Amino acid sequence: MGFHPTIHPAARNADVGCVLARTASLIDVVAALILFTALGAALVLVVAGANWLAGVPLFPLAPLFSGLRDDPAAYYWLFATLFSTIVPTAAHVIVAAFSLLILPFSATQRLPLNRWVTGTDATAAILGPLSLGFAATLAVMLPVLLLYGLYVLAVLVWPQLAQGYLSIFTTIAQMVGEVPLAATQP
Repeated sequence: MGFHPTIHPAARNADVGCVLARTASLIDVVAALILFTALGAALVLVVAGANWLAGVPLFPLAPLFSGLRDDPAAYYWLFATLFSTIVPTAAHVIVAAFSLLILPFSATQRLPLNRWVTGTDATAAILGPLSLGFAATLAVMLPVLLLYGLYVLAVLVWPQLAQGYLSIFTTIAQMVGEVPLAATQP
């Protein structure tokens, strides 16, 4: 979705293409984050459904959520499973960054780059590949640095972040009757 406005013929040489690329990239990242959270919600609903179909709790969610609240380190495997989806989310961010760097400026601002890439003189031979390589490096490194910054932020505010994220899934489990309200009180 993020690449489409940058390669569409109508937007390729127009200033509007830049706006389209940025908007599509932002939508792409937001959609990835929504899907990231939806995966956890689906997991809770599938376990609740399996418990309901079996007639007995195959995997009771109330003790799980209590354990996650009281001793999160014991459930590192669960966090690793849920957060393994960060890899495709990071891929979405990198694709979005590429689409932003493919069409970052208006057509007149891209003229020097155009001359460098298509030129035959010595300056063009150096600046063309150098500028394209720099843009590609930025497209990969900026999302990686952003994700590292989010990791550092998460370490600083991990308890609040983990409790907030856990509350989303606890609320879903309460809505389907898997976790009684009393089980979630500290």
